[in-house]
Amino acid sequence: MNPISRFINEIPEELIEGKEELEEVMFGSQLDRIAIKDQELPFEKPKRKPERIVNQTTGGEKEAWQVGGDKATHKKWGQGTIVR
Repeated sequence: MNPISRFINEIPEELIEGKEELEEVMFGSQLDRIAIKDQELPFEKPKRKPERIVNQTTGGEKEAWQVGGDKATHKKWGQGTIVR
C-alpha cells in the first residue's frame, strides 16, 4: 500500500466521504494488515474507464527553426545555444 500523501491534510473536511473508514484501513486500527488486501475500500470504484490522455505539445513544432552550427534562431524566442 502506498504511503499517505503529505498534502492529505489540505483537503477540506466537507469533501471527504468515509474518512473514518479510510483511516482504519490506512492505519490498521483493528484490521489485520494481511486482511486489508481482501477488504473492500470505503470508496466507490470508477463508473467508467478514465480517458486516455495524449501528451499535449506546446506548439514549438509549428514554429520555423533555423539552425546554424551550435547556435539556433527561433522566430518566437530568438537566438540561443544548442546544448544537445
